[in-house]
Amino acid sequence: MFQSKTNYTISWVPHFTSVINWSLRLGLGLLAQVQTNTKPWVAIIDHSIDIGTKKALVVLRVEVDALSKRGAAIRLEDCECVGLTVSEKVTGDTIFPELEEIFSRAGNPVAIIKDRDATLNKGVRLWSEQQKPPVPTIDDIGHTIATALKAQFEKLDIYK
Repeated sequence: MFQSKTNYTISWVPHFTSVINWSLRLGLGLLAQVQTNTKPWVAIIDHSIDIGTKKALVVLRVEVDALSKRGAAIRLEDCECVGLTVSEKVTGDTIFPELEEIFSRAGNPVAIIKDRDATLNKGVRLWSEQQKPPVPTIDDIGHTIATALKAQFEKLDIYK
């Protein structure tokens, strides 16, 4: 794979842990270089599922132009990771300062897309209320439909 991307030839294969470590370093280096974007952009925010005792908060930047020009689902090249935090304790009160720090580097989005998780809702609401005017939040359609379907069907025996 490496040789297909470059003219450089190596006679050995690096250990997989070396590849993981350098990939992590590269990712951290890219996060450290995040700058304010002058173009309007939307933040897509989500938490990972629990990873052991920790959760990762990820904030992606998608320029509004990419959303309007694509005419379809966004792709990886439309997104830029502008924030990543890993926490053992996740509450709305812990998410709020994480978002403050991320948006202080990346600039403020024109809107935030997120799922309906209560802790994420609170953290985003606390951050948004500090902005003038508050930044609108959008619940993603997949979670919204799933919540509506659950509410409709959870009382049925077949659902239980």
